[in-house]
Amino acid sequence: MFDKIYALLKSLGTTPEEVVLKWVEEGKIDLDRIAELVKQNAQNKSSEVKKAKQVKAGMFLTKNKTICSEYTPDDCVAIVLKVFPNSREALMFNIEGASLSFSREGITADTTGFRGLNATHFVSQMAKDMSATTEAADYCLEFENEFVEKGNAFLLSKEDVADLEDVEDIYKAFVLTKLSDKTFWTSTTPAGNLKSGEEAKQTAYIFDLRSSKISLYSEYVRLPLDVHPAYVVKLNQIL
Repeated sequence: MFDKIYALLKSLGTTPEEVVLKWVEEGKIDLDRIAELVKQNAQNKSSEVKKAKQVKAGMFLTKNKTICSEYTPDDCVAIVLKVFPNSREALMFNIEGASLSFSREGITADTTGFRGLNATHFVSQMAKDMSATTEAADYCLEFENEFVEKGNAFLLSKEDVADLEDVEDIYKAFVLTKLSDKTFWTSTTPAGNLKSGEEAKQTAYIFDLRSSKISLYSEYVRLPLDVHPAYVVKLNQIL
């Protein structure tokens, strides 16, 4: 097509460059605007490549809104657990957390089929209706930072954990952050409390990452257990 245009202009005794210069002189073309559009297009293409090819599970979210593969304790705030390319979002696991009980009252609820955020809200609201507390769920729902608003951080659900891929890369990140030897509450609720002498234990679905594998099971565990909020970020807001 362009060859035909060049040939046509040549037959008329002119060139594409001369035509463009004439349009500029006549005010039909704004060169500054064209340069701006070219720059924006280049940036968009560069950003698309970064989103599609560079962000993957096991990388780190940093305070200055970048994602990198190097872990620095003073700068990294979360681990990438999963990338959702269709929505250009990523599931993050916050590095900083707290050691808490899930529920000291042994709250029970059926959260089967609920994902982490909905399950966490459900458990927290059920506890309030019973005048009880669910420490781990409430901690997550109160959590906020520059990447997530209050009420949008959550405990991972069984379903969230089961869907994780690239587990070896995630495990390497857990090792770097010294989280690989810990177990964490999920938003699947505990069945109740058991007291053995002065030691309180609680039935809960928990998960850990050891030997590059995800372990997810229900058992009596000592109170308290680690809580690390998870949250979803939009990649186009941090890249």
